[in-house]
Amino acid sequence: GSDMYRILNVVGGSFVVRESGKYVHVHPSLVPVAIGVKRVRKLSPWSAVLMRFSAERAYAPGTDPEEKAATAYANLVGEMQDELTDADRNMAMNGNQMLQLAGVVPTNLLSSNALSVVQSDPNATPEELAAAGSGNRMAMAEARVAAGIEKLREEPVASTGYNRAQQQAAENDLRNAMHVRFDVDSPIGLLTPYAIFVAIIHAPGHEHQKQQWIGATEIDAVQPGHPAHVDFFEGGFPPGYQIDRFSVYLYDVGGRELATNLSPDRVALTRAQAFQYVIMAYLEEHRRSNLPATPAMTELPPDWREHLSDAWFKQTYYVKVDSGGHAHGTFTDPGCRQPANAYLSAMIANVWFRPALERGRPVPTVAQVVPRTLVQQL
Repeated sequence: GSDMYRILNVVGGSFVVRESGKYVHVHPSLVPVAIGVKRVRKLSPWSAVLMRFSAERAYAPGTDPEEKAATAYANLVGEMQDELTDADRNMAMNGNQMLQLAGVVPTNLLSSNALSVVQSDPNATPEELAAAGSGNRMAMAEARVAAGIEKLREEPVASTGYNRAQQQAAENDLRNAMHVRFDVDSPIGLLTPYAIFVAIIHAPGHEHQKQQWIGATEIDAVQPGHPAHVDFFEGGFPPGYQIDRFSVYLYDVGGRELATNLSPDRVALTRAQAFQYVIMAYLEEHRRSNLPATPAMTELPPDWREHLSDAWFKQTYYVKVDSGGHAHGTFTDPGCRQPANAYLSAMIANVWFRPALERGRPVPTVAQVVPRTLVQQL
C-alpha cells in the first residue's frame, strides 16, 4: 500500500520491516517498493571505519568485452586443435596407403620419417624404412603445421570478434553493473551490521534526468581489530551509465545508524559544542513539555569498571542540576544534605544532563541517578 515502514535490518539483500507486529522481508527487485531516506543530524562519541572503499561501475556477467574475447579465443584454440588432429589423421592415412601399395613394410611401422624416405627414395629398402620409422610421425609436416598455426592465430582471431570487442570497449563504455568493496572495523563490536548504498546516476545522454538507486547488503559480525569484508555486486543498470553521487550508511541492531569516517556532512565537535547541539534539539522537540532532568552525555573515569560490583555503585543518588544541565553536587539523601563520597561526586560532575522542563522552559531541579545506569550513556 502507501504506508511507510522503517527498515530494521537487511537479510540476504531483503529489507526487514515490522508490519502488524510481525517481521516481514521485502526484496526490492521482487516487490515494487518506494524507498525514502530521511536525513537527520546525529551525534556519536565514536566512528566505525570503512577502509579501502571503492564504488565502481562494472560489467554484468556476459557483457564484459574481455570475457567475450576470452571465450572467442578459447573457441578458436579448440577449432585449431580439431583442424590439426584432422590433418594429422589424413597424413597418417595417406602414408599408410602409399606404403601398403608398395608392399614394403607393415602398417604398424609407419611414421612421418618413413613417409619422407619413401617420398625421397621410392626404392628404399625395408631396413631403411624401419630405421626411419623410429622418428616422430609429425616431423615431416612440422614446418607446414607451424605456418598453419600462425595463420590460424592471425585470421580467425579477428573474425571471432576479439579485436572487435576490444575496439568496441574502447569506443563505447557499456558498463552496466555496480561493484562496491570495502572493509569495516569498529571500536565497538557490531553483531548484525548492514550497509545501505544510495547513488544518484544518469543514463548516457540524459545528464539532466537523474535517478536514485538504493542497494543494501548484510555484513558479517565485526569485532574490534577484526574487520569484516564487503563485496557487493548488482547489475541491471543502463549500459554506460554514470555515477553522479554515492553515499554509504552503516547500521546495526534494530536499524541503529552508526557514524563512519565516510558519513556525509561529517563535522567534528568538541564535547561542549555537541552538548549545545543536544540541548537545542531537545528544547525544539519539547516546546511545551514538563520533563525531569536526565543524563545526556556521560564521561566516566578510566577505572569505573573496577566498581561495577561495589554496593554504592548500584544505589540511587540525588544530583542538583541547574537549568543549563550541569551538576552542582551529588548527595545520598533527597534533601541534598549528605554529600556523596569524593570519587562519586567527581564522576557525576562529568555527567551533563538534559535540563528539567516546565512547559518547555528549562528549570533547576534535583535528579535521581544510579551510577550503574550511566554505563548505558557511554
